[in-house]
Amino acid sequence: MSENQQWDAVVIGSGIGGLVTASQLAAKGAKTLVLERYLIPGGSGGAFKREGYTFDVGASMIFGFGKKGFTNLLTRALADLGEHCDTIPDPAQLEYHMPGGLRIAVDRDYEQFIADLTARFPHEAKGIRRFYDTCWQVFNCLDAMPLLSLEDPAYLTKVFFKAPLACLGLARWLPFNVGAVAREHIKDEQLLKFIDIECFCWSVMPADRTPMINAGMVFSDRHAGGINYPKGGVGVIAEKLVKGLERHGGAIRYKARVTEVLIENDQAVGVKLADGEVIRAKRVISNATRWDTFSDAGDEQRRSGQALVDAAHTPSKEQFWRKRYVPSPSFLSLHLGVRADLIPAGTHCHHLLLEDWNRMEDEQGVIFVSMPSLLDPDLAPAGHHIVHTFTPSSMEAWQGLTPSQYREKKEADAARLIQRLEAILPGLADAITHKEIGTPRSHRRFLGRFQGSYGPIPAMQLPGLLPMPFNRTGLKNLYCVGDSCFPGQGLNAVAFSGFACAHRAGADLGLNPWALPA
Repeated sequence: MSENQQWDAVVIGSGIGGLVTASQLAAKGAKTLVLERYLIPGGSGGAFKREGYTFDVGASMIFGFGKKGFTNLLTRALADLGEHCDTIPDPAQLEYHMPGGLRIAVDRDYEQFIADLTARFPHEAKGIRRFYDTCWQVFNCLDAMPLLSLEDPAYLTKVFFKAPLACLGLARWLPFNVGAVAREHIKDEQLLKFIDIECFCWSVMPADRTPMINAGMVFSDRHAGGINYPKGGVGVIAEKLVKGLERHGGAIRYKARVTEVLIENDQAVGVKLADGEVIRAKRVISNATRWDTFSDAGDEQRRSGQALVDAAHTPSKEQFWRKRYVPSPSFLSLHLGVRADLIPAGTHCHHLLLEDWNRMEDEQGVIFVSMPSLLDPDLAPAGHHIVHTFTPSSMEAWQGLTPSQYREKKEADAARLIQRLEAILPGLADAITHKEIGTPRSHRRFLGRFQGSYGPIPAMQLPGLLPMPFNRTGLKNLYCVGDSCFPGQGLNAVAFSGFACAHRAGADLGLNPWALPA
């Protein structure tokens, strides 16, 4: 493409946040281009195929596919493009396997979940009800308003007049974390640890460091809209967003690795690719992590020259952000094909295993399991199922290894993980017919994420979501989107970020309609 051809917006990366931003901008009439370094869209929300299996790259526990309200952001993002995903309802969000033989499945029906939890902690009946009902208060505030950019004063004014009580209610909860709210209602230490693991399963943080706004969304939407799995696998979401993007005049290029954000007169004017090609744009949007976007003298990017914005143009507030947030661990992931007879009828799709409360935040402490072929049998060959299991693992644990040491560690760690999973899937080791092992190094290589990280987590106890950055950066015409932005990790959260980024950039480009979404 010639340097003289200019796009309205160039989006770096085709994660779900980037695709929602790009497709929303295209639907507004912006000439939009997505540049993806890999071969397929979706990033952590993508999929890959092996020997008849369709494996989700990341988790299969999907929020945002309900049918009512404003919080079903994946449904809304696709509908805005004339697209739709067929989904399969999951009867339970997750089954927890915890120390001391404590097992709890989070039923899709709210009252059933409350009853099941109360049966295990009858002395905390009132506290359980009050805490989870408080989460509903937060959710109802979110669900009462179109979720767009909090950086747009015009939007904030309109939404306040549309739903003043919801706005005030939401503002009340912005500074709070879950742990403080839970302790107002609950005293039992084991139950408080359960709420810790309830947070950790999607935020990779205990309750004291998980914002109440996020918990209000997750703890309630799993009962309101429910967990709904996209038929054909999670990768279908990205494929349909790409289809809608292209239908509205946008474009996506694969194997297009951006190495630099071009800056002239202290503003972003385009990007440069690894092969030297220059693409100019009125607005540049990075769906890379903030660590991969901005430079810092102590980061691995500066040593290897991989940050998109050089140190001279990195805003000072990005350094302040780095003091407050650190990268979460990455994961050791196993994508397994197993004989179908391994899994008894009635087994839930999603599980979490923790053998020792003190190991929750340790290297490979918690094990997550997804078996999406229990919901969609077409994902696996006949007579087989998928067992996708992953556990937090830091990049540090995988560095400094020779190629043979790396291979040996992969196999040894995978074997230990499989052995531990025998507690909930007896006979697993002998039922495996296909195995793929991914490490933090794999996530860094294929997803282009700093240290292969899942996303940012607070370096200290912070006041809820208030310190989280929004989409605009300190560099004019450059925006960020994805899990490094408000409101954080998870497909529905990055979809929120995508809506917000597209709205803010759309306002700056003069493309936004006056009326709020219906």
